[in-house]
Amino acid sequence: MITRQLLLALATAPVAAFDYNLVGAGSVVLTDVSTSISPLQTLFVDQDVSVVADGLEWEANDNATTVTGTLFYETFVDGKLAAQGNMSLDDVGRELPSSVDAGTLSVSKGGRYTIEVVLKVDEQEEASTSAE
Repeated sequence: MITRQLLLALATAPVAAFDYNLVGAGSVVLTDVSTSISPLQTLFVDQDVSVVADGLEWEANDNATTVTGTLFYETFVDGKLAAQGNMSLDDVGRELPSSVDAGTLSVSKGGRYTIEVVLKVDEQEEASTSAE
């Protein structure tokens, strides 16, 4: 009888996003806000661009160190903060996100830029991806 109750308890135990660590982010995808053209290879002066960190990789976490279950992002253009925010992972269960919208940015002059998105779940190690 105890074994049956234990199996039932294990079968109904909740699983949360914080059972996993974010271990990688594949690529940065840029989309022109006004035309929805994606992926962009060229940034146009004073034109808003949506940034997505795509290809997020997750790995099982044995010690569940996450406190709030919140995914934080910071988006940088040539090392300068351009956008930041967060998203709750409380309701995602085992359907962890494979991408995250990482804000909107624009550039004031032409040239070559490096765009980097740094992701972090609570106090876990950071994962980042960048593109030029």
